[in-house]
Order: sequence, then C-alpha cells, then structure tokens
Amino acid sequence: MDGEQIQKLREHDENLRKMKCEELWRACQIPLLHRKFVEARTKVEKDRKEVLDTLIFALGTGFIYGIHADNDKGKTQVGAWLCRIACNRGKSAMYIRVADLFVGLHAAITNEHGSVLEKARADLCIPCLLVLDEFGKYKSDSTFAPQELENILDKRHTSNHDTLILTNLRLEPFRDRLGPGICSRIKDGGGFIHKDGPSFRGT
Repeated sequence: MDGEQIQKLREHDENLRKMKCEELWRACQIPLLHRKFVEARTKVEKDRKEVLDTLIFALGTGFIYGIHADNDKGKTQVGAWLCRIACNRGKSAMYIRVADLFVGLHAAITNEHGSVLEKARADLCIPCLLVLDEFGKYKSDSTFAPQELENILDKRHTSNHDTLILTNLRLEPFRDRLGPGICSRIKDGGGFIHKDGPSFRGT
C-alpha cells in the first residue's frame, strides 16, 4: 500500500469519525438557541472557559458537579459546550430539563407495564454525559423526585458516567433541594461551582 492509499484511508476514517460525532451531537437534545450559539463559535468565551476547563478535565471520571448562578449567566451554554466536547470525543451526551425528566418518569409510573418505568430510568443512565438543567423549577410534594434523582445519580456514578446539574438557585437553597444524600455525592464526585459572568442576552 503506497502513501497515497494510506492517506485516503486516514481521510476516510476521519470522515467517519466526524460523522459519528455529528450524529451524537444532534442526539443530545440541546435547545436550538444554545446549539446554534455553540456551533457559531470556534472557541469558548473567556468567562466560561475556566468553569468549562474544570469540567473537561474531569470528563470520563463519573463526576457529579452542580453549577449555580443567577439567570442568564451562561450555565446552559457551559452545559452545551461540554456536550459538544464529549461528542467530539465520540462519547454520548444528553441534555434535559429536570421538569421534563420527572414528568417523563411520572408518566411511566402511570403505565400498567412496570418495564416502561425501568426503561425510562435506564435511558437516563446510558449517556456518558447527562446535563440536568433548570433544577429547582420542578416542585413536588412527594419524596418521589429526590429519591429518583438520587437513584439515577447512584447508577450513573457506578457506571462511571458524568452528570452536570444546573440551577438558578443560590447555594444554600440548591443544597436544601438536593438533599443530604445527593450533596454528599456531589462533594465526593465533583463539587459545587458558582458561575459568574456577563448575561447571555448581553453577548
């Protein structure tokens, strides 16, 4: 095999890799606004880079990080960027709002087949990276939500899969809503990060 043929094989393999990365990226379910924001940029803004670098360094370790900040401080963009980077590495990623997550699980509970709920739970444990956005907007009078979230995080951590939780809550309300069990897992598997910086709407 001559040099030209080897080069063509390398280009073919690289094209296949890029196609797989794009398929993973499209499957992330990133909101269109934030997907376009990431796709339109070749580098991360300075105010987001420090936070993102911390998360990138921990990718693949089974981390659990919680990012808290005021509204429009770029948390979702950080999550979107991280999904993009994971996909570029050939890893699956999923973005979901916490309210949508629990609505889906509640719907599965009402189904007469228990396997539907088990599949819904299992689907959340498959992606190598899971970004849970808008934590704190979902309100429940039962213990279902925190118990389910704790179980999901346990299974993901056991599988060495990364989880990022985003919220507009301040640290203490964030910790209170998570509960001691999840806070302990975050402390052991990552940490809490306060995201500061310019408003997204101002960029």
